[in-house]
Amino acid sequence: LDHELRCAAIILTVWVASGAGHDYFISSSGNDKADGSTAATPWRTFARLSSVSVTGGDTVHLVAGSVWDSPLVLETASVRCGDAMRGFLEVVTVNATAGSVRGWVVDPSLNNGYGAVSVRVSIDSVGVLEAIANTSRPDLVSAGVAPNPNHGLAVNLPEAAVKLLQTGTHRVDVFASGSALDCSNFSWQLPPNSKTIQCVCQGTPCPCTSVPRPPPITITTTNPRAKRPQIALNGSGVGVTVRGFSSVSLLSIEISHAASGMFVSGTNDGTLVIDDCSFRGVWNRTSIGQVIPMTTRNCGNGWTDSIRPGGFDAVTVSHCLFDNIDVAMQPGGSLESVQFVNNTVTQANGNTILMTGTTDWQIRGCVFSRDDAPRFFQCGTTDIMVGGLGTTGSISNNEIGWRGEHPAAPDGCGIDYEGGSDGVSVINNLIHDSYGAGVMVFGLSDRSRNISNATLTNNIFVRNGARQMSDDRGEIAFMEIGSTGKCANNIFFSNDPREVFVLNERRNGTLELGWSVSNNTIYPISDLIGRMAETPAIHQITYDTSGVAHVEIVSRFNPPRPTTLLYSIDGSWPQPGASGTTTTALGSPASIVKVPRTAALNARFVVSGLLPSLTMTIIVTVPAADFSG
Repeated sequence: LDHELRCAAIILTVWVASGAGHDYFISSSGNDKADGSTAATPWRTFARLSSVSVTGGDTVHLVAGSVWDSPLVLETASVRCGDAMRGFLEVVTVNATAGSVRGWVVDPSLNNGYGAVSVRVSIDSVGVLEAIANTSRPDLVSAGVAPNPNHGLAVNLPEAAVKLLQTGTHRVDVFASGSALDCSNFSWQLPPNSKTIQCVCQGTPCPCTSVPRPPPITITTTNPRAKRPQIALNGSGVGVTVRGFSSVSLLSIEISHAASGMFVSGTNDGTLVIDDCSFRGVWNRTSIGQVIPMTTRNCGNGWTDSIRPGGFDAVTVSHCLFDNIDVAMQPGGSLESVQFVNNTVTQANGNTILMTGTTDWQIRGCVFSRDDAPRFFQCGTTDIMVGGLGTTGSISNNEIGWRGEHPAAPDGCGIDYEGGSDGVSVINNLIHDSYGAGVMVFGLSDRSRNISNATLTNNIFVRNGARQMSDDRGEIAFMEIGSTGKCANNIFFSNDPREVFVLNERRNGTLELGWSVSNNTIYPISDLIGRMAETPAIHQITYDTSGVAHVEIVSRFNPPRPTTLLYSIDGSWPQPGASGTTTTALGSPASIVKVPRTAALNARFVVSGLLPSLTMTIIVTVPAADFSG
């Protein structure tokens, strides 16, 4: 091979699950001259990690308790190198005795495109052939693709490879070396950047749908029970950027004091998992849209995202903490399905979740708890913004409370059916104390934004919209004509029964014939204390010699009545029998909950004969001085 051709370019992206990948270890007290392959010999910087070719199946271990003040960026060479290499697979030929791969590849960096191109062929991630593969292709010159005709690719597969392809289903990787710097393991992504992607099934080219996805690139901590490794920036920048990998797992990482949290873009054929991560102080400190209360309203869109994913079949975000942020999550590209489950969000300055850009959103088991933060937008915000969904979206088994907003500003709602959704259900949620409506429903004659077949059932609404003087107030506000749905079996505790269903007269809001409303129960707010258990209270937080927080939870009743305490420290909404929920009798005078590392402590009381209480949410920092927002 020509060793002057220093990097490899996949001209056919064909993935297969491989065996164990490489392990890389990084510690903020490590050494970049170490080998980085064990916990005892970690590298120190993310720059050192970027100098190697991380691929699917590899794991990056961030040593627990480490702190970095620079962002982590992992990109495949296909992202880094852009158009440094160009090429297409055109045909794979296999019969009982022979096989070949043909196409073309151009390296523009080689003397105006002149030079030998070396290729490597792999089957199921195992290399089977390396060869010089320049074949005359005058048609490439006439088509303006190549500066000279010697850019054809034609390699014959060895006998053993041909025999392997006769049975089962296989994917074939074709790499072409290139001269551009920092382009090792260059990989063409899925169409339109590659062409005629094929597998081989029992000796015949076939679609690749039956082949497993590639293994993910994983970034995680060395000890999930210890303090998370932390990327603490200076108020600007993105904490973690990962681009160009098919599947990605990001586990037990904390990002703080950043403008944005995680930007992750895939190749439209894989999965993204973000679990047990913490986002604290992630907001845009330079936006003109962030205004001081009672000053001139300015709606410049300055919100930044804690998580911005794009290019994945499936995304799961679970057991994460979002505290003092702008936006928890919104799509940054195509997504087929999203599971946002068992997360806690406090103090979100913008729209917390934007349920857009996908066909299937599931939001469940979460706590949205936002007190009046010092920095809000006067442009109207909501916890969950619904719009542009398919028929299977649902918001279920969440607590959505304390949605604040500037005085005299619009919205401040728990859930906003803003536009373009069909069949999205809101079921078994506890929605309370929103500045604006608990649920706001638009309609519009424009079908691209119309709300149809909405379901609002078995929810509990408490004190929503009482502070909102605009027409998007009340427990449920119907803003415009044209929406359809079902509202049934809900319980309302309202300051004014006339403010349960608010019809927006200015915009001709109406329930119309398209809404079925039945079996809802309305209580005056004065009945709440006799029908719902009281909310837990914190007496004090102390720390033992090992740094573990001891949180004393007490009842407001003296003496306390027989009470069951439900609590979680994994981000989930405490519910009887739910995974992640600890159930115990409330002690006298208090129950002590131990929190070993920074977490959201969510606690509720259950009293026989009453509805379970609202959730008390407190961010417990371990150690005590771990964070300042």
